[in-house]
Amino acid sequence: MKNDPYITIFTPTYNRCALLQRLYNSLRNQTCKEFEWLIVDDGSTDATESYINSLIQNSPFSIVYHRQSNGGKHRAINTGSMLASGCWFLIVDSDDCLSCDAISDYYPYLIKNEQDSIGSVSFLINDHNGFLVGDLFPENKVMARYTDMWELGCFADRADAVKVSALRDIAFPEFPGENFLSESAFWLMLAEKYQSRFYNVHGYVCQYLPGGLSSKSLENRVLCPKGAMFIYEKQYQLFTSKVLKVKAAINFWRFFLHAPDTDRAMIVPLIFASIAGLIYIRDRISLR
Repeated sequence: MKNDPYITIFTPTYNRCALLQRLYNSLRNQTCKEFEWLIVDDGSTDATESYINSLIQNSPFSIVYHRQSNGGKHRAINTGSMLASGCWFLIVDSDDCLSCDAISDYYPYLIKNEQDSIGSVSFLINDHNGFLVGDLFPENKVMARYTDMWELGCFADRADAVKVSALRDIAFPEFPGENFLSESAFWLMLAEKYQSRFYNVHGYVCQYLPGGLSSKSLENRVLCPKGAMFIYEKQYQLFTSKVLKVKAAINFWRFFLHAPDTDRAMIVPLIFASIAGLIYIRDRISLR
């Protein structure tokens, strides 16, 4: 019997068959292959299923494919967490890839952070031209929780490996009728219960394509306002920076106005609603 892989490389995908070969090739070229590749197909209508099935028999690493009805990336991650065989869960989107030594370079940092109190380990991301996305992690600052990174002004995307046990412990909330919820929802919940570690180690290569989730941030939040409200309420509760708390409060009421049927207890003070109303009007104009 084969041992379970140490790392689950997870790819949620929706109609991205044409991009998956580049990612697969980067995984096939890894110098360390102690991982499985888990794909959750979020209801694709292209040739994704047949392409993945064509790879499974001859792949040098385990490939697990699961198809589900379209429900958004956060629901795909919830599904993936239950299917994962690894100890660590590394999300690699369908339009991204890994350098050939990425898993080998990540491995010792994952090994050294197996304590139950640690929920995630974060690494750097480079774009497809080799440029660093965002800044290096500040090595002279103490960052114990994921929100500490944001409080220090590090908002760029990172390559995040999450303990599978923590991911199962803190599932994404699912709001009926909403198919989008930013991954920041998970990181906020993680910061309430677990510590995180941050390393200036390269290996993840991203490519932001037109039509991806990153390019539709405002539209997605307006269409799925309850999820946005959840995130900004968590930010208001967890951030210690007064500036970030005020921004979170304003954004909470901004998206409340996009969801007038919401019936819930309000933690965020109403005083911020007047400014939020002006931004709400701007949203409606910009999305016409």
